[in-house]
Amino acid sequence: MTTPKYYIDLLSHMSVNKNKSKTAPHKAVLLLTIIDMIEDGEISSPYIQITDSLIENFRRVWNTYVPSHSGYEPRIAYPFFHLSSSPFWELVKAPSYQGQTEYSTIKALERDYSGAIIDVGLFRMIKDPISRKEIRTLLKSIYLDETGTSSSLIGITTIIALICAVA
Repeated sequence: MTTPKYYIDLLSHMSVNKNKSKTAPHKAVLLLTIIDMIEDGEISSPYIQITDSLIENFRRVWNTYVPSHSGYEPRIAYPFFHLSSSPFWELVKAPSYQGQTEYSTIKALERDYSGAIIDVGLFRMIKDPISRKEIRTLLKSIYLDETGTSSSLIGITTIIALICAVA
């Protein structure tokens, strides 16, 4: 059985694009969007479909956490595709799959993928209110701090609280 610490390690060490010392916020924003939609009941299974609602919520979360002067653009296609480098995210190919190495537009992404599946254990953690709050805190503190720089510090209390909440 996969432990909560496993997911904390995965989320806190995601491969992210860096521009100088600035960490790209895209993956964290997408995950926060998915967390919000699971909490609101819009997503009820580990299958994450590419929908207008997902795109709209991504922009809303982006506008909440990413300053307009960040130098980054709110493109959901980037993190949706590149999260596949994480073991908790599996892309689901569409029948029209052609395969590309980069997806900068949602149209190309939708042509090749119908959605993604997140790991069931992570989905369960997100459904739990206490774990969900801790995952949000973790993502914000590591990938979306005020300065836009990456922080490798994770509060030990956050990790202990998350492990205790789900254990």
